[in-house]
Amino acid sequence: MVQAEKAVFDLWVKTHPAAKGLRNKPFPHYDTLLEIFGKDRANRLGTTTPVAKEEAIEAAAANECNASTQFDDGGFEGIEVSSAQPQRSPAGVSQVGTSQHKRKSADGFARGIIEVSSSIKKLVDETMVYLDRLGTALSEESTTKKQVAKELQKIPRLTLTEVLDAGKDISADTYMYAVFFNLPDDKRKEMVAEVLRRHTRMG
Repeated sequence: MVQAEKAVFDLWVKTHPAAKGLRNKPFPHYDTLLEIFGKDRANRLGTTTPVAKEEAIEAAAANECNASTQFDDGGFEGIEVSSAQPQRSPAGVSQVGTSQHKRKSADGFARGIIEVSSSIKKLVDETMVYLDRLGTALSEESTTKKQVAKELQKIPRLTLTEVLDAGKDISADTYMYAVFFNLPDDKRKEMVAEVLRRHTRMG
């Protein structure tokens, strides 16, 4: 404990401002400093100058005075020195957060690719079905025209133009096509004559 008359202590504090407020307060480092500075000066073990003693006492007093104090040494005025260690986030936390963010981004990208692939596959499948049906229809249409043309050529005295005109109309109409192939040969001739007359009127 630092003990002194108030007037003497106040006078001393004017030249040692760091010791302000230490009068009559416990001095926890007293025993340690006593051991350091109390060695025999004759053998020069542990000896020190009064100035060094004074500085050591002031340093110990300053550390005990406050958990946080200010100093103005070397032009660093206004800097707070705290005994508390700054809180630092563990390096692993940042890395884990970054890894999780990257994993989420990768998962989202993968889901997007899968969705796009599924949409493309669906579109391709639907297109293939359409093309297959179209191919079948074109094939059937070609077969129908060939069959009609073949049967029309069996009818005597029909010109090529009449075969083409009658064949176009009969092939384009499903009902006329079905009727044509279900008629006997003599009736087919009458039907073709009627188709040509209608074609002429419409033309």
